[in-house]
Amino acid sequence: MDKIVIFGASGGAVKVAKTLKNLGMDFLCFVDNDKNKWGTTVEGKLVDSPERLCREKCRILIASDYQSEIEGQLSAMGLRQFCLQNLSGESTSFPSTVV
Repeated sequence: MDKIVIFGASGGAVKVAKTLKNLGMDFLCFVDNDKNKWGTTVEGKLVDSPERLCREKCRILIASDYQSEIEGQLSAMGLRQFCLQNLSGESTSFPSTVV
């Protein structure tokens, strides 16, 4: 199974992290565009820069109100393997491979 990274480090991302934990699934870290969050921890996991996604082969769960902007950002970074997680709990997978 691929490593999982949660994109976002606010309330919605915390909900996703807790859901993963309840399902017995671990994740690597959070990434966020807010530089003030980098180097901090949320739910015991590091918050890092989105640039980390270029160094790790992982499945990216987008848990943010800015999902369309993040989707565009990830595509511009050449990353095409991610899952959009909206706050209602529904998800849409984009399973193509990381370029």
